[in-house]
Amino acid sequence: MHPGDLEAAVELAWTSCLPTHDTQIAGAGAGAIAAGVSEALMPGASVFSVVDACLQGARLGEKIGRERGRISPMPSVVGRIETAVNEAIRATSLEDAIRRIGQTVGSSVLITESTAAAVGLFVAAKGDPLNSVVGGTNIGNDTDSTAAMAGQLAGALKGIKAVPADLVQILTEANEEDVPAMAESLTRIAWARL
Repeated sequence: MHPGDLEAAVELAWTSCLPTHDTQIAGAGAGAIAAGVSEALMPGASVFSVVDACLQGARLGEKIGRERGRISPMPSVVGRIETAVNEAIRATSLEDAIRRIGQTVGSSVLITESTAAAVGLFVAAKGDPLNSVVGGTNIGNDTDSTAAMAGQLAGALKGIKAVPADLVQILTEANEEDVPAMAESLTRIAWARL
């Protein structure tokens, strides 16, 4: 919703957290993905500019959560993202990254794990949407959330044309909602705010 405006993206993510997840940890996780997507939408964005934005968003989301929400005793989202990215860089393949990230960061329903794993898998997949999602679905535990977050980062970076057309068709046919029309509407809103 806010391409290139990390602060506005994190603020919107915090607003979405408030009804059910008003902690500094939720703010950090939601802020990481919102800021990453915000950066990924920009011309000239790269995998590592997106990672940097994720780290900035996590820091800002945590700060907002500490100031406006509740404090939850959990590990650092920033620290876990850094660990996941380091494991992705060290990995020799996507499969190796899945194993490394799963063993060091985890991929449970805890936002400190699933968010970090998603960012690490996005790096391991080199920003490719399909491989980012495949990594998220194969890491185990909270696969739907992990795959969705990794896919959001990669999809924003590479666009729908990077997704195989046959898979886009399956998605379109399997949903009652008009997913392409929703995407076009969101795109219009986002670019109007740029």
